[in-house]
Amino acid sequence: MSTHQLAALARTAEPRLMLRRFLALDAAVTGANALAYLALSGPLGRWFGAGSGLLLALGAFLAVYAG
Repeated sequence: MSTHQLAALARTAEPRLMLRRFLALDAAVTGANALAYLALSGPLGRWFGAGSGLLLALGAFLAVYAG
């Protein structure tokens, strides 16, 4: 993303609306990550090189955080 695009986003006529949309998108992505970590902790753990227990705990934390 270029500086011009970021500047245009910052000068929006409805800054609260843009903030709400950004935060809603952030919550959706966090929730999707939580579900992936909870449902696929084994395969993702092998792919990331992390323990599945760690991913389960992280997924549970993210689910609570996103909810």
